[in-house]
Amino acid sequence: MVQRMSESWRFVTSRLAESYALAIVIGLMLVVASSRHSRVQHGLRVVWRLLTVLARRPQQAALVAALVTFLVTAATQQLAPSPPEVHDEFANLLLADTLLNGRLANPTHPMSAHFETFHVLQSPSYAAKYPPAMGVALAAGKLLLGAAPLGVCLLHAMAGAAIVWMLQGWTSRRWAFIGGLMFALLPTIQTEWSRSFMGSGAAILGACFVLGAVPRIAAKRNVLDAVLLALGLIALANSRPFEGLVIAVPSLLWLGVLLIRSSKHSWWTTFQRTIAPATVVLVGGALMMGAYCHAVTGSWVRLPYSEHHSQYAISPAFLWQSLDVSPDGLERRHPNPQFKDFYEKFELRFYLQQQAFSTFAKFKALSLAASLLQLINPTLFWALLSSLPFLCQRRFGLPWVLLFVSVVGSVGVVWLQAPYIAPMVAPLFVLMTNGMRRLSVWRREHRQGRAIVSALAGVHFAVLLVTIGLASTAPPSDWAVRREKMQAAFERSGDKHLVIVAYSAQHNPHIEWVYNRADIDSSPVVWARYLDDASNQELFRYYRDRQKWILMADKRPVELIPLKQTPQPAATNVVWQPANSPN
Repeated sequence: MVQRMSESWRFVTSRLAESYALAIVIGLMLVVASSRHSRVQHGLRVVWRLLTVLARRPQQAALVAALVTFLVTAATQQLAPSPPEVHDEFANLLLADTLLNGRLANPTHPMSAHFETFHVLQSPSYAAKYPPAMGVALAAGKLLLGAAPLGVCLLHAMAGAAIVWMLQGWTSRRWAFIGGLMFALLPTIQTEWSRSFMGSGAAILGACFVLGAVPRIAAKRNVLDAVLLALGLIALANSRPFEGLVIAVPSLLWLGVLLIRSSKHSWWTTFQRTIAPATVVLVGGALMMGAYCHAVTGSWVRLPYSEHHSQYAISPAFLWQSLDVSPDGLERRHPNPQFKDFYEKFELRFYLQQQAFSTFAKFKALSLAASLLQLINPTLFWALLSSLPFLCQRRFGLPWVLLFVSVVGSVGVVWLQAPYIAPMVAPLFVLMTNGMRRLSVWRREHRQGRAIVSALAGVHFAVLLVTIGLASTAPPSDWAVRREKMQAAFERSGDKHLVIVAYSAQHNPHIEWVYNRADIDSSPVVWARYLDDASNQELFRYYRDRQKWILMADKRPVELIPLKQTPQPAATNVVWQPANSPN
């Protein structure tokens, strides 16, 4: 595991080094130019005035930031397309398709054994295990704009507007607008999260609503701020529940202390304008979450994630939990070799290796550093470092507390990736924006601080351009491209197809072909898992009206073999021996 993490670390650092090196060179050129050439200085003054004008109206500034975020995200998706390849992405696409079909969950299919796949429940309903926020965004993109990936653009645009709104409660309007533009051009957002269906925008949106509402409610007791606070909590609960909890609890405690200490408003006014409206929204959100859980699991309080974990997973989600092995044994949970490899070997080994302190420390250090490096580019780093004494004032205590508890909380989870710590973007931008604001007034009479900030903004933009260029030249996974092309070709044919996927004994469980739409039987193409002979024959009889194919997923290159008639099991074994063939 540590070796794999070291390889990932080397890859991340090499990619970052390439982009940062070029970006820093450009930034230094900007510093020299801004300090020596009057035309450059005049241009910078024009830019700063324009930013001031655009930031005068809070709503206008938020809309502009949202528009810029949407356009840059959409452009990145076009310049560096990336088909879905991670288990989580396919699960979120299933959730989006389910919602577009007017359902919260789908009935269990009679051939569900052939459709078992990672992070998807087959019983008591056919549904994804993840919270619904990302699925809702993808469904909105498909419904409103005609393409699910544009739902990611919409979600990030909303997060960009929320960044501006949040910062308006922590700094001046101009710097809040600048912070929103910096978010729109953040390389991690554009080159990593915008091209993925993993889901991070909703968590950022929720964290911004929470962190932006705290100082406003403490000062004014506004009903709208209380409603946005509640909506932020709901967004966190439906995107990254644990990480959202880590953000929500300290924020609410901090707000509670501020309300208790304040003597400007009576307790009745606080209840009417803050507690009551927030409670109403939270109750409504809880009822909607309960309805979703009931549709998927049959229980109003049991999360789909928990149901899926009880059916399939062995290793727990947190390192302090013990292994979860059911009385029925592992055979019931993992009836096919691919699930055995994933849950009983990969996940279990990953958990057990972290029980040793030395391995745990190395892994957490590497994974945290790799994740934070994707968030803290040179602009964020130098803005924080140069203004650290200023940012250590008491009024910035809450963002620091949120960063601290988020890092501590991430240490306790088994799995840690950059999208999982997306809520940390909110406190990071509060600190970064105020750090840049402080830096801009350094040696104001000579405008040197403003020149440095302008150079940092140039570095920020240069990093984005370089990382987009690197992403556009990096080829996506070959199997993901092949699967996407096959799916499109089958749909264009106008016929109905059944593709039964056979894996070898050495198959990599992270490469999964068997993912289907919400309404499996009406789909143009059905992807099914190769099982035993009797089950395969039953599947062929169920889909007797479809053209049938055998996909040899681990052949190089992948082989797609048409079947002119209902095959006998031995016919497939002549070409290749699947991992779960009984012969």
